[in-house]
This record gives sequence, C-alpha cells and structure tokens, in this order.
Amino acid sequence: MENIKKPTQDAAPNYQYQILRLMWDSHPWLTIGTAVTGVVSGFAAIAVIDTINTAMHNAAKRPTLLLAFIGLNIIAILFKNGSTLFPSYASLKIITMLRITLCNKILATPLEEIDKRGAANVLTLLLYAALSAVLFLAPLNLIQVQHYTATAAGAALLPFPLIMFALSRWSGGLVARVGSRLPLTVGPMIAALGLALYARPGIGGAYWTTFFPAVVVLGFGMAVTVAPLTTTVMSAVDPRHAGVASGVNNAVARVAGLLAVAVFGVVLARTFDARVRPRLDHLALSPPAREDIDRELRKIAGADVTHMSSIPPPERQVVRATIDDAFVFAFRLVMAGAAGLALAAAGFGNGIREESHE
Repeated sequence: MENIKKPTQDAAPNYQYQILRLMWDSHPWLTIGTAVTGVVSGFAAIAVIDTINTAMHNAAKRPTLLLAFIGLNIIAILFKNGSTLFPSYASLKIITMLRITLCNKILATPLEEIDKRGAANVLTLLLYAALSAVLFLAPLNLIQVQHYTATAAGAALLPFPLIMFALSRWSGGLVARVGSRLPLTVGPMIAALGLALYARPGIGGAYWTTFFPAVVVLGFGMAVTVAPLTTTVMSAVDPRHAGVASGVNNAVARVAGLLAVAVFGVVLARTFDARVRPRLDHLALSPPAREDIDRELRKIAGADVTHMSSIPPPERQVVRATIDDAFVFAFRLVMAGAAGLALAAAGFGNGIREESHE
C-alpha cells in the first residue's frame, strides 16, 4: 500500500506555488504589496506583544507604552487587512480571466460570432418587451375594470396562441421564400397595430368589437415574426453553435419581459395616480371617506370601494367609475408605448442584412 500511495503523493500539485505564480504573472506589484504588508503586520503584532510584556514589568512607562500599544495595533490591523485585500483582489481578477478562457473553450467560438445578428437580438428585446407588457396588463384590465371572470379573461386571450400555432408552419418557410428582412419588418408592424388596438376599448362593450380584434391582429403579427426570427438567429452562426445562439436569444426575450413588467408597471401606476387623485379631489368626499379611498388606491384598479361604509352608495359608483377611467387612461398610454417599441423593432428588422446564397 505504501508503494501505491507514494507516487500519488509525489505527483500531487503544489497549489500554493501555482497560486503565487498566477498572482506574480498577472499582478506583480500586488504580490509584492501582499508580502510587504504581511511582514509589517507580523512585526507590528510582535511589537504589540513586547509592549504588553514591558508594561507589565515597568509601571512608570505605562502611559507611553499605552500610546505605543494603540499605534501598533492600528498598524497591525491596517496592514493585516491590506495583506488580505491584495490577494483577494488579485484572485478575483484571476478567476475572471479563467472564466473567460473557459467560456471561450466551451463555446469554441468568439462571442462576436454568436452576436453577428445584433439587430435580431435588439428586435427580440423590443418586441418581447411590448408583448410582455400587454400579456401582463391586459388581464388586469379585463378582470378589474371590464369585470371578466378569470376564466373569461384567459379565454379572451386564447386566439393569440391558436393563431400562432395555426400559422407556425407557414411562417417557418417565409425566410426561404422571401428572406428574413421582409417578415421581420412587416411582422412587428402588424404587432404594433395590434398593440394600438388594445388602447381602443373603453369601459364596457362586447368582447368581439373591443378586445378580439386586438388579440387577432397581435397574434398574426407575432406569427409572422417569431419563426423567421428564430431561423435568422440560429442561421447567423455555425450549425454547431446554433443552440448557443438560440439560448442567447431566449435569454434576451426573458430579460425583455422582466424589464417591461418593471418599467411599464411603474408607468401605469404613476399615470393612474396622477389621473385619479385630482379627479377625486373634485368630489365632495368626507375626510374619512378620502382616507379610506387613499388606502385602497395602492391596489390601482383593484381598489374595493363597495364595502366602504364611509361613502354613500351613490358616491361609491362615482368613485368606482373615476378609478376605472383612470386605469383605462393609464392602460392606453402603456399600450401606445408598447406599440412604439414594436415599431422600433420593425426598424431593426428592416436593418437585418440578408445572407448571401451565392
């Protein structure tokens, strides 16, 4: 057993030497600083111990030794932290370089090649931000303002995935027939029209004449766009790296959704607040009633005024109508912004270079 273990122990790498070598090769001055601060900290710690020992045996010098004790402790602490800080900083830099090298080896292709279709990724960011805004806020409008049930609100948006499913095979062949620029320009423009149609309905009205046209037009615009966009992104790199390119594009879409919900949510809340409070100020509400309403306004359109005893029943209807009107106004503004993002996406789609087939 000793003969087996000995070669293994002899072959064990000297990690301390390798770490010091990496630090010296990448940050020689930090390595020297680490050594100097470590030595100074060690001498200061020894001096502190010597000072304590002297003070214990020489009472006359204790006031002076107290000052020396404080100063030496400060030096020891500062230089000890310095000797720890320098290698920590160097280690972070080294780890960053190693990660970059490792990623390049794993991907086996420069990131610039994956991002050759930068316009396609920007298109994805803008279009999916607009889509995420409407898919997040439209159900709030349907349930809290239009008084749809949760099931009815879900069914109201059902034409969108059905249209995309029905047209997916047809749209998948658009790039081969007409290239990528045309569908990635026309598709987002149609989607922008659908988003603008979401801003048309007020309060009430039949679904088929209010929200249904918006859902259908948006679904058709996304159906024209999604498959050609995926094809364009994946064909921008070597086939071996198509999965990585698709992953980058999907990550962009997810980030777009998060940003859209955050930004458009704030815009909706601020616009609603700026719209509803001045109108409530013009109503003859008692101070207790106004306090109750202000507490509920944090829920935006979800504010519940039906059970407020401080508000007479006729005034409750007026307050409810004021809240709904303010939400619809804010919702229309957000949908207009989302339509603008889709139009900007169409501009980037028009800027995509066609692949040469020669």
